[in-house]
Amino acid sequence: MMEGDPPVDDLPARLAMLEATNAALRQEVERFQGVFNQAQEGLLLLDTEHVIREVNDTVLDLLGCRRSDLLGRRPETLYDPHSVDVLSASANHLSFEARFATRDGQEVPLLFNRGALRGSDGQITGFAVFLIDLRELKLTQEELRRSEERYRQLAYHDSLTGLFNTRHLYRALEDLTYHWRTSGIPFSLIFMDMDNFKTVVDTYGHLKGSQALAEVAATILACLEGPAFGVAYGGDEFVVVLPGLDKAGAREVALRIQARMEATAYLSSRGLRVTLQASFGLASCPGDGTEQGVLMALADQAMFRVKARGKHGIDTGLTPL
Repeated sequence: MMEGDPPVDDLPARLAMLEATNAALRQEVERFQGVFNQAQEGLLLLDTEHVIREVNDTVLDLLGCRRSDLLGRRPETLYDPHSVDVLSASANHLSFEARFATRDGQEVPLLFNRGALRGSDGQITGFAVFLIDLRELKLTQEELRRSEERYRQLAYHDSLTGLFNTRHLYRALEDLTYHWRTSGIPFSLIFMDMDNFKTVVDTYGHLKGSQALAEVAATILACLEGPAFGVAYGGDEFVVVLPGLDKAGAREVALRIQARMEATAYLSSRGLRVTLQASFGLASCPGDGTEQGVLMALADQAMFRVKARGKHGIDTGLTPL
């Protein structure tokens, strides 16, 4: 008998004390149950065999199910094993992301954190699992990804034509010259300048002039096959980059763009039928040079020779085809 306990023969007093103790224990259990069920994270209590013995209300809300749907099951029956992304794992701790199935057949991304529970003797008595809803985080990550894509689009594309801009052009030319040095794969450039485009702007205005340039960009794109790409170089000038093509291949692309332009009535959506032409200058690596600055200058010079001869033509540069 402990000090302060009522005498053994004082049965009513001992019963009263036991009742008080039981009441205190019930309050502790109720308090624990309240905290357990009101926790923002989902909580699973597992036995030593990893069987679910208790769940809180948050888990039921997350998975849209009843307590009886979960008790007696193992956690691995709740999620798609192919969706598991393990973050950390050890003998007594496991953390991963996975898509858990809801009662209505939907899926919800959750973070799974499992840790061991130990008794006073240090032995494992079970496991506690925290389930954290990742939907808001995933939405934020997706929005961030889209923002990054929009930034890249703005950073390397021309807003009017949708073609690449000069920033991308210079980076691509660095890569292409490097690949030529390491693999011997050629590439070519086409400098393209619209003929008499000022007349179009003076006649129809700047807005229609801008639309016409956008339609010319569409013409260029329609004539290219990957990995070739077009660049809005500035004003009414364009550059076409042709990885893997020599001078003869570049000339075929220039002829294709030229023919398609001649067959196109521009500004037809505005009730007009405007014919547009351009001058083309070509340069190739390695035939004309192996430095991007030299190639750009040679293609530009070839284009200006066409202008000097009367426009609407193709100059293949100083080296023969």
